Amino acid sequence: LTNHLSDSIMLTLFTATSLFIAISSATKGVDISQPCSEFSCLKSSYAVDFTITRAWLSSGYFDSGSITNLKNAESAGIPYNDVYMFPCRGKSAATQVDDMIADLAAGLAGEPLNITTLPSNDEDMIIARGMRAGYTPQQKKDKIWLDPRNKRVINMTELSKTREDREIPEWRKTDITATYGMIWFDIEVNPSSGCGWGTSYSSNCDYLQQLIQAAVAKGKKPGVYSSEYEWETVMGSRDACTAAKAYPLWYAHYDNNPSFSDWSSTKFGGWSSPAIKQYEGDVKWCSFDVDADYY
Repeated sequence: LTNHLSDSIMLTLFTATSLFIAISSATKGVDISQPCSEFSCLKSSYAVDFTITRAWLSSGYFDSGSITNLKNAESAGIPYNDVYMFPCRGKSAATQVDDMIADLAAGLAGEPLNITTLPSNDEDMIIARGMRAGYTPQQKKDKIWLDPRNKRVINMTELSKTREDREIPEWRKTDITATYGMIWFDIEVNPSSGCGWGTSYSSNCDYLQQLIQAAVAKGKKPGVYSSEYEWETVMGSRDACTAAKAYPLWYAHYDNNPSFSDWSSTKFGGWSSPAIKQYEGDVKWCSFDVDADYY
């Protein structure tokens, strides 16, 4: 009996230690769709290592709030800061990417933006928050997933408050002098007028490739954000459109499990492994409603 108890205690300690090591070695980040002034809090309280801010609205216009976020995140000492684009399918892929990159460069340099301003009736325009690929259509209806007016929306993760030096993934490596790193393309249902994906699945796949190629042509590093369900909806099936598999994948699966152990049952698009996982939606951290991400 004593030996059995000893074995049981040792197994429990081993499991707990393994879990602590897995959690403490995880990299934590935030993704943001509204101007944020809490980067110092996120870094000091939750050891945030990267941010991803929205730089392109679902209606097909530049998000000027990304300039403030990128500058504030850098000032807070957060080392890796990316942007994401919620593309409007009804507009040219290359033009949208080129305009976003041009305005990021202009805004970060303190110069006037080059984009056309939003229509005068933009108060009635549907602008999706994005980064909601982990929710089903009914869950999206039940939750507020559009941008709340005059409110900030930020997505982040807290796996532990312990930051350790860790190997940087190959896809994350970039010029340390760059003002932003990755460009992530948000591939999910777009509710903005004239911007939906439709059911021309092969054409949708071609469109994603055009987005990626436009970013590469400008010397940028692209990645893809989606989920199994959203991929099936936009591309026609989970196994469709493998053309993007050479680029990093950030996938959403809200199982409250900060690991890639679910990937074998949720994989899609031909990716053999993911880069980032968004594993829980709408958690409250630093006074914000957030989503939990990790790699």
